[in-house]
Amino acid sequence: MRSHLRAEYLVLFLLTCALFVPGHSATAEDLAWSSPLDLRAQADPLDFQSQLRMRFGTNDAQLRMVLGTTHRPSDAYLVLRLAELTRRPLPIILDSYRQQRPLGWGALAQSLGIKPGSQEFHALKAGDDPWLRNFTGSPHPAPGHGKGKGHAPGRGHKPEGRFP
Repeated sequence: MRSHLRAEYLVLFLLTCALFVPGHSATAEDLAWSSPLDLRAQADPLDFQSQLRMRFGTNDAQLRMVLGTTHRPSDAYLVLRLAELTRRPLPIILDSYRQQRPLGWGALAQSLGIKPGSQEFHALKAGDDPWLRNFTGSPHPAPGHGKGKGHAPGRGHKPEGRFP
């Protein structure tokens, strides 16, 4: 009986501690392309919505559903991009977004079948979408011309680019 009470107190203590640990979320905020997208979208929300409709072929009701569920413009883009990459309906993507949000965008992508290290995973992380680069005004580095540290290939440096 006494060990049972200890276990309950331990669980209660851990749950209380979890309330004070800052949570990570399944938002796009830790992706390099998210801040420029959020800034541009917040500066002109109507243009952002119009461009999302054109880019993803969504109707007004679908877009309202996505924007009403997500917390930031970059999250809305991420949800729509995940629906495109996985070919799953938006309600399923949004349900996963709600459930996986505390675990991070990588867990969200993985829960939808996008494997870490896959071409789709790298495309999401890098913002490898011509529309996104155009909307944010971000140039996309050519393969091998990314954020390398200047080491020559063969010296422990793996050249950056679209493909591993």
